[in-house]
Amino acid sequence: MIGSLIESCLRGIEGRPGRYLRYAYYKRRLKFCGKGVTIDTGVHFINPSSISLGEGVWIDKNCILIAGALPLAKHRVKEIENTAFKGNRGEIYIGNHSHIGLMTIIQGHGGVWIDQNFTSSAGVKIYSLSNDPKECHTGTLKDPAYILHPVSIGRNVWLGLNVIVLGHHLNADVFVGPNEVIKADIPPGIEEYYQEAGRAGRDGQEAFCIMVVKPSGISNLQKKVEESFPPMEEIRRVYKSLHIYLDIAVGAGQGQTFEFDPDQFASRFALRTSAVYAVLDILSRDGWLTWDESSLKGSTVQIIVRAETLYTYQVADQALDLLTKAMLRGYEGLWTTAVHIRETKLAAQLQWKEQEVRKILTRMHALGLIEYRTSSAEQQITLLRERVPEDYFTIDMRAYMFRKERAIARLQSITAYLQEEVTCREQYIRAYFDEDHPQPCGHCDRCLQNAGDKSIPKNTVYLALHEVEGITVKDFLAQYNTLQQPSVRKELRQLAEEHKIKIVEDRIYTRTEDS
Repeated sequence: MIGSLIESCLRGIEGRPGRYLRYAYYKRRLKFCGKGVTIDTGVHFINPSSISLGEGVWIDKNCILIAGALPLAKHRVKEIENTAFKGNRGEIYIGNHSHIGLMTIIQGHGGVWIDQNFTSSAGVKIYSLSNDPKECHTGTLKDPAYILHPVSIGRNVWLGLNVIVLGHHLNADVFVGPNEVIKADIPPGIEEYYQEAGRAGRDGQEAFCIMVVKPSGISNLQKKVEESFPPMEEIRRVYKSLHIYLDIAVGAGQGQTFEFDPDQFASRFALRTSAVYAVLDILSRDGWLTWDESSLKGSTVQIIVRAETLYTYQVADQALDLLTKAMLRGYEGLWTTAVHIRETKLAAQLQWKEQEVRKILTRMHALGLIEYRTSSAEQQITLLRERVPEDYFTIDMRAYMFRKERAIARLQSITAYLQEEVTCREQYIRAYFDEDHPQPCGHCDRCLQNAGDKSIPKNTVYLALHEVEGITVKDFLAQYNTLQQPSVRKELRQLAEEHKIKIVEDRIYTRTEDS
C-alpha cells in the first residue's frame, strides 16, 4: 500500500529531479536496474521485482510494463514453445541501451526477453499471454482460455509505430514497419486471420499485416487438421482399448467415473498421444463420455517458504537439493503461484524413478516447504453409456463429417489466400464473407504488383524517416515494394543534397536545426 502511494507520487514528478528519484527508488525495487537507466513520467511497473533493465535503458512516458506469472492452474492454457527464449516465465528483461517508446505496453506473464539496442516506437504492444479466441466461447470473463507464448527479440531490432507482437521470436537486425501485427503461426482459417490482422488498425490509422510463411508452416497446419479427425478404425480401436484399460465389460460402465491418465493409457496400448486426445474429444462430443481436460496439466507445486529456509533443507539433504534445483530450472513462477509439473519429466531429467520424485515431493509438502497437489484427483473420466460390442459401436458420422469438412474448408481458405494467384487479398477476404461484388483494394501487395505502382507520394519518404532515426538504407528500402525502391533511392539522394538528411556509415539521420 505504501509502495503504491510512493510510486503514484513519483510518477508525476517532471524533469531531472523526477528521473533521479524514480531511478533511486526503482533501483531497489526492480530485479535488476543498470547504470544510466531513465524512467520517464507516467511509467507503470506491475510486479517490478520480476523486471530487469540493462544499462542505458530509457523507458519513455506513460509506458506500462506488466510482469509476474499468473495463477492459471484452473484455466485452459495452450502453451507454445519458443526455443529461442532465454528468460523466465513471468519476467521481463530489457537489454542495454534500449529505448521503450512512448505509451508502449509490454506484458510479460508468459515471459519477454529483449536483447540490447532495441527500439520501440510509440504505441507498440508486446504480449506473451493472450486470450484464445477459438476457446473463449462464453467471453473472456466467465470461462477464459489463454495462449501462453514467450516473446524473444534479438539485438538491434526496431519496432515501428503501433506494432503488435503476439508471442514470437524476432531475429537480430530487423526493422518492423508501422502498424504491423506479428504472430507466430498460420491461423487455421480466414476468420481467425481477419480477427488477428484487424488488431493493428483499431486506432483508425493505416495498418499493415505481413504474414511470413514457410512450407513447413502449411504442412504443420494440415497435419493438425488431419490428426483432429482420425479415421473410424482408429476411433474404434481407442474406444475398445479404453474399456479394456478401465476393465469394463460389455453392457457395463454407464455412469461410472474413473481416474484416468491419457499419457499412460496411450503408452500401454501403443497409441499415438495426439490420436487419444482427438478420439476422446470426439467421444465426448458424441455423448459417450465426459473427461476433465485438466488431466493434461499434471500435478501442481508452489514453494511456500522463504528462500533462506528452503536453502537450509537443501544443504542438509542432497536428494531434496537436486529435485529443488531441477524444478526451479524447469518451471517458472514456483515462488508466486501453483505451477503444473510432470513427475515423469523430472524423473527422466534426474535419472530417478518417478516414485522417488513423488516421495520427495510428498516429504517436502509434509515439511511445509511446498504445497504439492497430485493430479490424480483431477484426472477423471465418466462413461455416459454402457459399453457396446465393437461391431455395434458408432458415432454420429453426419456431425463428425460436418466438423471435418468445415475444418478442411477453413484450412483451404487460408492456404488459398496465401497463394500468388490471388489477384487482391482484401477482395478475397470480402468474397469469403459473401460481400456482394467486392472490388480490388488497390493497396495490398497483389494490387500494387499488378498495377506496377512505382509512385511515391511527395514528402512520404522524408516524413517516414523521422520515425526511424538511424535506420540503415537497406532496412528503410525494405519497407517499400521492389517497384518503388528506385524512386525511394532517388528521393534519399535528393534529400541528402538538400541537407535535409545525412547518411553516415549507411545509416540515415534527419538533420535538425542544431545539427
